[in-house]
Amino acid sequence: MENNLVTIYKRAMQYCVAKFGEEPNELHLLEDGSFKVVYHKYCRGEYTEEEYFDSDCLTQDLDSVYEERKKAEEEAIEKQRIENLKREEQRKQRELEERKQQYLKLKKEFES
Repeated sequence: MENNLVTIYKRAMQYCVAKFGEEPNELHLLEDGSFKVVYHKYCRGEYTEEEYFDSDCLTQDLDSVYEERKKAEEEAIEKQRIENLKREEQRKQRELEERKQQYLKLKKEFES
């Protein structure tokens, strides 16, 4: 019995690393047989993030779980990169418009 619990614990931790990128600070087995994992995070104070998964997840191929996570992370990075490029272009357009307005103001002032 104890060996089974240790095996389940190790598999759950492996799944967490594959799915969420790191081992959780806490692992809870809920009454319905599902798992709750808690990650303690620090950013201007402490807060926690909780994730839940069913015991069926423990039978999934960890490589495919890892690939799904990496793909989602890469998509988020690409989306952020595109958003940053758009913001940079908007900033440049605003600066160009401001310079144009200053130029027209100075031109009008010196032509008068």
